[in-house]
Amino acid sequence: QDDVGLPRTTVQKSIKELMPKEMRIAGDASELLVQCCNQFVHLVSTQANDISEREKRSTISPEHVVKALEELEFGPQYLEAVKAGLDNKEHREHKAGHKKGDSGLTQEQLIELQQKLFEEARAATLSG
Repeated sequence: QDDVGLPRTTVQKSIKELMPKEMRIAGDASELLVQCCNQFVHLVSTQANDISEREKRSTISPEHVVKALEELEFGPQYLEAVKAGLDNKEHREHKAGHKKGDSGLTQEQLIELQQKLFEEARAATLSG
């Protein structure tokens, strides 16, 4: 069956990496876990979409996903882990966007500037 879902090999690789080295998983159990993952994503994304529509938003935000998990009554331990991961990601992104020396230039502009500086340095070396 060719349903849209998470890439089977990616999920299976994640399962294998999370299991102890000495543990094996039967093929049908692995397939069942892939189906469970797909159902989980479908369930949470559908709920998050409903929330975003209620808020008259056209984009599902991370907050909608957290709210969906709350509405689906996922336990506090799970929600705390999800929120901590979200806070950590937002902190890293905020920090990355405000690094000392952040020029505000696109990568393409930075490459052009670098090439120009290399050319100037080459010219200065050849003339001096």
